[in-house]
Amino acid sequence: MKPLDFDADEARIPEEVCRAFPALEQDFLVEEGEGGLLHDTRFLRGEDGRAFVLQRVNDMFSPGIHDNIERVTRHLSQRGLVTFRLERTRDGALF
Repeated sequence: MKPLDFDADEARIPEEVCRAFPALEQDFLVEEGEGGLLHDTRFLRGEDGRAFVLQRVNDMFSPGIHDNIERVTRHLSQRGLVTFRLERTRDGALF
């Protein structure tokens, strides 16, 4: 997947991302994240009230970082801590 161009239109979710993630098939209020040094972040609030964080991870990280994040958040959740979870693509991938 090619890098996402958030700078083109901050209030728009890239079309390729919407196609990849079924959860993003609705209209969203999009807010730019502040202060990120490594990643580009957008906060999304859907018409149905669901909230998402959309983040373009810096190329210095391998795609395997998503597997690590999923393991850590699953571990925390299993121990009763509230945490986010990664949304999988239509193909079941984490990125």
